Amino acid sequence: MRKINLVQIALIFVVLAITVRAENNLTNEDNMKEFFDLQELELSEIRAVNQNFKTFFRRNLSEVEAEDLFYDEDFSNGLSSKELKRLLKSYEWMLKQKNTLAWLIAITKVEGAPSPFTVVGFHPKFGYQSKSVECQKLIGKLTLKSHAKAQGLPQECFIRTESGPSSAFGYGQFVYKTWQDLENRLKLKNFSRKTQAIGMLELGRQASRNGFIGLVMGNLKLSVLATTPWAGSSGSPLPGYKPDSFLKVVRKELKLLQDKKYFDFWYKEFTNESTR
Repeated sequence: MRKINLVQIALIFVVLAITVRAENNLTNEDNMKEFFDLQELELSEIRAVNQNFKTFFRRNLSEVEAEDLFYDEDFSNGLSSKELKRLLKSYEWMLKQKNTLAWLIAITKVEGAPSPFTVVGFHPKFGYQSKSVECQKLIGKLTLKSHAKAQGLPQECFIRTESGPSSAFGYGQFVYKTWQDLENRLKLKNFSRKTQAIGMLELGRQASRNGFIGLVMGNLKLSVLATTPWAGSSGSPLPGYKPDSFLKVVRKELKLLQDKKYFDFWYKEFTNESTR
């Protein structure tokens, strides 16, 4: 993964000093350290460049910064333990950003997945009425320790789509094969709400470099490009992933996230590591 040298850092600082307005005027050193830890730099190095530099951590990254954090030419050959640790830490940073939360929430709504336990075929109005009584009982016993398929939920409790049998489960409606690939790639240990959110971000990152970089930078129009792993749900009242329609959903969610209670709910939801 590319290293940012001190000259590049100095140039970034000059640009930020001119263009970035700190909300509180003072640097939150913990937040500052968290950002630069992502780039594997020590605070001593930062201070050596500019003793008086102050920045505000809660901002969108530049294209260069986003590229450095989330992409590398060797990623296609798998992730080293160091790269994996850095990638997961970067996803945790993303989960603090409102544009990320808006994107994730919009996907859950277009997918017709109101909970992390959603089995494909759930209808927002009728629930699981179309499924057998036995399937309803089995679905009620599911945990978030693993994918529903890994917990033994039989195929008849899912649905058959035009493309064949589906095993979609969770907020991101992950089919079992896709989830297995994510488990292996990211060394995921469970199916918690946080793990699902990270899985959704990884699918977006793999789907479209431009779209995902757009999401990281706060460009919601570009972020639509990163939704190609999903197809939408006939059970959802929302129209799917056409750019204009999905953008409306994301923007609506972003507006709602300005409310602290709404933000707190979804932030806690997507960072919840419980498997219950």
